[in-house]
Amino acid sequence: MADTAQHAGHHAPPEGQGPCGRDTNEIAKGDATGTAAVANAASPQPDDAPHRPPGHAALFLSFLRVGLTAFGGPAMLPHVRRMVVERRRWLDEKSFKATVAICQAVPGATVMQVSAHCGLKLRGVPGMLTAFAGFVLPAFAMITTLAALYWQNHELPAFQHAFTGIKAVTLAIMVHGGMDFAVRYLRSWADRVIALAVCGLALLELHPLLPLGLAVAAGFLVYREEDVPVPQPCTKTAQTMPDAGCPRENRNFRKGAIRLTAGLALTLTFLVVLALAAPRLYELAVSMMRTDLVAFGGALASLPVMRHEVVELRGWMPDSAFLDGIAIGQVTPGPIIMASAFIGWRVDQLLGAVIAAVSIFTPSLLFLLTADTLVSLVERSRLYHRGVRASLAALSGLLFSLVVAVVRSLPPEPLPALLAIGGFVALWRKVDPGIVVIGAAAISVLSALL
Repeated sequence: MADTAQHAGHHAPPEGQGPCGRDTNEIAKGDATGTAAVANAASPQPDDAPHRPPGHAALFLSFLRVGLTAFGGPAMLPHVRRMVVERRRWLDEKSFKATVAICQAVPGATVMQVSAHCGLKLRGVPGMLTAFAGFVLPAFAMITTLAALYWQNHELPAFQHAFTGIKAVTLAIMVHGGMDFAVRYLRSWADRVIALAVCGLALLELHPLLPLGLAVAAGFLVYREEDVPVPQPCTKTAQTMPDAGCPRENRNFRKGAIRLTAGLALTLTFLVVLALAAPRLYELAVSMMRTDLVAFGGALASLPVMRHEVVELRGWMPDSAFLDGIAIGQVTPGPIIMASAFIGWRVDQLLGAVIAAVSIFTPSLLFLLTADTLVSLVERSRLYHRGVRASLAALSGLLFSLVVAVVRSLPPEPLPALLAIGGFVALWRKVDPGIVVIGAAAISVLSALL
């Protein structure tokens, strides 16, 4: 019932009218009972159903507040849920859970996608862009400001000492994230073999997309049916029932296709204009879009591709500066791949930062335009699940190859090693990553002054 009301644009019962379906015969059961029943009917009833969809200003400001405190990646999902479901009551619990499931099935930064998809459900494509802008604006503003300060002062001794400590903790963050990835996704011998093979190929400095593609092809062959359980097909009756929990096979297919076609056309136009007017910015946009396409399992998984594009393929900055940018992305709110603004500033200052930030999220937003339809079409495909499982195993291998690159970039001194070990222990004990990074920077600067 709540889903039906949400899709139809639910309105609260008018004043003086009871909720639908109430037995009006109760009103006639005696004077006292009848009086109470009439009073109950005339007063507003508790309503757990979603409220009227918000205006764009309310939507923007609400997700702006979320974006200001969006530390911790997927750990922010309960905060988004509390705002959307409990406080604002824009969506019901079932609709929010469906949004999270859809966003986890496509590449991209999960919390950003959930925010944008909530906007899409509430206000269509304009609502998606409004919620997205509100969520990412704080992170973009902070990282762009820090990038300007960094590139102006990064050769100063104090900056160098601070970022030596920050890079050591960045290593700890990547090891911690890689281990979490491995525990989640390396569940069989086939997963582990794929991860090791991809790690080895990545260390040969091949483009990460090549071993990733080979891993997906291998996954089609090596995984057995019991390795990739898929949802049971919906019955014909269930597909026609809004509350049955099964998607209708062709629900909103035409609308999703129109949205996706328009989005692809706008993206292609954007790239063509950049290629003609500013080839360097075109390369930046394409590099960031490639990065986002492989962000299955969270934004952290895309960092190996980002590093290859920025450091090895384009040569826009050395490994040390790239890792400094990732550290800045870690201590600011929002997804870590907002470090793209740091890279963009290096390429062409503010314009480059804007182009990079828009491009890094463009594939995710395009997927969201038709995600409901895409997921319903492929969620029962065994080949799809084999490919996703293989890609997650491969991304584990890519993360460990990135750890090796970080280790190589650190100075061979005791302090960075001690900070990395201490940072890993702190993260393992669930200390906030921002506190760990700031603490490591302070210790590194103090050690240089003493």
